[in-house]
Amino acid sequence: MPSAAEDACPDLPEEQEDWTREDGRQYWEAFRSASLAAGAPYRAAIDAADAAHGKCDHLCRMISAITPSGIPGAGVRARAAMYAASHWWDKSVADLDWPESSSRLLIEALCDAAGLPNAPADAEMQPQARRNDNGHLETFH
Repeated sequence: MPSAAEDACPDLPEEQEDWTREDGRQYWEAFRSASLAAGAPYRAAIDAADAAHGKCDHLCRMISAITPSGIPGAGVRARAAMYAASHWWDKSVADLDWPESSSRLLIEALCDAAGLPNAPADAEMQPQARRNDNGHLETFH
């Protein structure tokens, strides 16, 4: 049986760019209703997540302000960029637009060269793709 919050959730277009002003109003009304229905524990969890994100964001900005020296420094900076663009790991490289896929492959290559993990810690095992010696995309897990 759906909850009151689920009942309040409007049927919105998949892509946010396709939303109308009314779609946005319905979304925020549903969000407000769900927040009120969930109560204080939900608000506390959101506040804790926001605080953690703020600390990570501050750390990433500090790392980005330092000029890296050598491959290890470039790898640390690449990991900071990976955090900032972690949504690029939600799908395979082949499904990304060219700027995102080439940036992601560069970040992964820098991490590989520095001996660092080349995917966000919370990334699912999604199909990955790289260009082989012939320039064709190869998919692997």
